[in-house]
Amino acid sequence: MATPFLPARLSLKALREAASECHGCPLYARATQTVFGQGRRDARIMLVGEQPGNAEDQQGAPFVGPAAAS
Repeated sequence: MATPFLPARLSLKALREAASECHGCPLYARATQTVFGQGRRDARIMLVGEQPGNAEDQQGAPFVGPAAAS
């Protein structure tokens, strides 16, 4: 469970740092880095995907894998 890894203050910076150190599920074991996301803080729409695939893990960016090319 990831709850113990949440920061006391919920800012984007604090959440990004907490995500990089989270061991709340088995996904961290094979990942080389956190794929936190990107975009404007004031965006009106947010896309949420599943866990990062190999391409996302290697590039450190969301939605860059083979499915993005479809």
